[in-house]
Amino acid sequence: MKVLFFSSSSNFYEGKNISSRYLPFCSQEIEKLKKNFPEIDIILAFSLPGMFFFDMKGSEIEKKADCAQYYVIPYDDEKEIAAFLVSLKPDFAFACSSYAPPFDWMGIIDALVAQYLEKSGVPVICNPLNLAVDCFDKWRTHQLLEKGGFLCPKAVYVHHELYINAGNR
Repeated sequence: MKVLFFSSSSNFYEGKNISSRYLPFCSQEIEKLKKNFPEIDIILAFSLPGMFFFDMKGSEIEKKADCAQYYVIPYDDEKEIAAFLVSLKPDFAFACSSYAPPFDWMGIIDALVAQYLEKSGVPVICNPLNLAVDCFDKWRTHQLLEKGGFLCPKAVYVHHELYINAGNR
């Protein structure tokens, strides 16, 4: 069974002066995964920097697990990303959405990609789009937490466009 782990990113990654290190190395963790599940073929397809899955040195993947296929997603449009991922012929896909401070919309993009993958017949584990939007919109997150019985600090909603258009720059 071919299992795809993926995540997209809308950020431009220029890694000339950046190296990311995770210990143990991501490649070592992928090797452990394969050891525990020898029946799967592992496909890793991520936009750079491939947080938590790629061992990066600058703009290059420094270490790779021999048991996995590595792909850098060359697109930023969700339809193109999905078409690229479908071309890898996975039997199953996991969205591994991460963050890139100060932005947290990667879950939305991955949810859109997941919808296209599912329409193409690839089963996907991914947060649904409505949940990704609820988590991105802090006011909606606040309301959901209160509705779920969580204690939340008092909050005020400021409609950004109306605030800016009222001359508050």
